[in-house]
Amino acid sequence: MEPEARRGERPTYRKSYPAYIDQIPLSPGFKVPNFTLFNGEDPYASSVEHIGRFSVQCTTIENNPLLKLRLFRNSLSGQAFTWYTSLPANSVQTWE
Repeated sequence: MEPEARRGERPTYRKSYPAYIDQIPLSPGFKVPNFTLFNGEDPYASSVEHIGRFSVQCTTIENNPLLKLRLFRNSLSGQAFTWYTSLPANSVQTWE
């Protein structure tokens, strides 16, 4: 159990990447792709496969790895999303 939950506090969501990435403008008319979700629980779905699929789905922003970083959380669900949101703030700096 998370330390915050044990003390009766609500866990807070914090982004694992720097705040300036949210300030990068998206192209006019950009639509967030309908990403294939990865939950980390399916024994037949690997994280490497998911990242590859995510990269293919991001072909419209392929030249900007920081936008990929910003959108990656939209491709996660379940325990994979919980893991990602538990990373320390600003711990992820680049897509590579």
